[in-house]
Amino acid sequence: AAPPNIAKFSTIVGDFDVLLHGDAAPVSVSNFISYAAAGRYESTIIHRSTTYNPASIQIVQGGGFVISSNSLSAVATGAPIVLEAGLANSRGTLAMARTSERDSATSQWFFNISGNPGLDGNYAVFGGTIGSGGLSVLDALGSIPVYDVSVDLGSVFSELPLTQPALQAAYLVVVHNIAVVPFRVTGIHPQTKGVRIDWT
Repeated sequence: AAPPNIAKFSTIVGDFDVLLHGDAAPVSVSNFISYAAAGRYESTIIHRSTTYNPASIQIVQGGGFVISSNSLSAVATGAPIVLEAGLANSRGTLAMARTSERDSATSQWFFNISGNPGLDGNYAVFGGTIGSGGLSVLDALGSIPVYDVSVDLGSVFSELPLTQPALQAAYLVVVHNIAVVPFRVTGIHPQTKGVRIDWT
């Protein structure tokens, strides 16, 4: 079997790594890698966060919009993919966002900031955070205040996280880049005898 891949997220609040579950969601992983490899996730934003509402699902969503200078544009998307809803939407997992149509996911994704069992069976989880600090970065993303700027930008931006209470490009929550690299076993740790891994 081919080794799994690691998605390395670089954001304004920190960097973290996600193990992609190509065995459980091969179509979703291949789709995500294709967008990342094409550079379509560079300078994208987290355009939706629901963490301000304790009665709602707890997610942060991105992959849909690019910031360039002071303008936002939609990520160029390919054909939608089939839904692979086999894994649980547990805390720290990465899933494909979609419309009300089941087989409609393209470029957008979301992180489950908490466990969201109500999403199980309806959204394709295809990765999960790994390494120290990953969940801390997700919690930092989830703690950013949310504003309704739908009057200015359209209905999709009714839950936009901003680092300051003003609609300016400098206050958007930017994902600088997502790079996908192979997960490699590099040897045996000399003290613990455990497997040493390297995805840098």
